[in-house]
Parts: sequence; C-alpha cells; structure tokens
Amino acid sequence: MTDEAAILLRISLFGLAAAIVYWFVSYEPFGTVALLVLGLGPGFAALFAIRQHRRAGGPKDPFWDTVRRLAGLPRADPEGPAEYEADEVAVIPLPSIWPLGFSLGIAILTTGFIFGLWLIVLGLGVVAVSLGAYPALARAYQLLPHGASVGRGFGPVVVARQPMTTAELAGAP
Repeated sequence: MTDEAAILLRISLFGLAAAIVYWFVSYEPFGTVALLVLGLGPGFAALFAIRQHRRAGGPKDPFWDTVRRLAGLPRADPEGPAEYEADEVAVIPLPSIWPLGFSLGIAILTTGFIFGLWLIVLGLGVVAVSLGAYPALARAYQLLPHGASVGRGFGPVVVARQPMTTAELAGAP
C-alpha cells in the first residue's frame, strides 16, 4: 500500500466515524451527508490507488506492514550494511515532542491575549515545561551549520582524511 492510499483511507475512516457520531448526536441530515461524502470520497480514491498500485506490479505488503501503514507508522527499517557495524557512526536520537509543545504553548499564550488571563497562564506553563526539557535535547542533538542531519543510511556523507569522532566533527569548520 502506498503512503497516499494509507492517508486517504485514514481520512475516509475518520469521515465515516464522524458521520455516525454526528447522526446520533444531532439527527441532522445535511451535516451527516456531508461527513459521509468526506468518508466515501477519499475511500474511493484510496481503493483506486491501491488497485492501480497492484496493477502496476507494485509489491504486496505483508498484513502487519499494511496495518502499520494504516496506523500512520513508517515501515520497519531494513538492516544496514555489515561493514558499518564496527564504525563509530553518529546516530540521531528519536524525535522529541518538546518543540511541538513549545509551539503549542506560544499559540495558547498568544490566544490568551484575546480570550483572557487563564489562557495566558496555561500558555506560560506549557512554554515553561517545554523550555525545561531543552537541556536534555541540547545534549542529545548536534546542530550542523547547514541544517542537515547525519545518521546511518541517510543525511550527508562526512568525508575526512583521517577517522574522526563526533566530538571532533562538532569543532570542525
């Protein structure tokens, strides 16, 4: 299953579930039909995309890989080449939720200037918690001057005349 088909199927499932809940909460036909259209349209497009993918000879994913794609999880990483196992390679840590939390806190904080002091206090709290997590993030990440990431199997390749550790790379021009 392609990424596009998985996204369309998730939108379709959301629209169908929202239509069912909306009908039982409101008994209003126009909104229910609109949500059903939201569910059926992308669902049809997803089934068409899956059919075209199979017709084009695309690989058929195992069942659990399909479930992972529908849940929005990436495919499992393939094993890397054996010659990298002994090398010291910089590995990027897992992504962090705290930059998103900081952005959410700023959004709540600025909305508080419109709706009231309680949102300002809540936004300041979220920003404070997110900034409190910054020292742990600063130790785990190395920001490169050109903004790229370095890791096993992706990112730019570091070429040097002699082997270098990540600490030596941090001070390189």
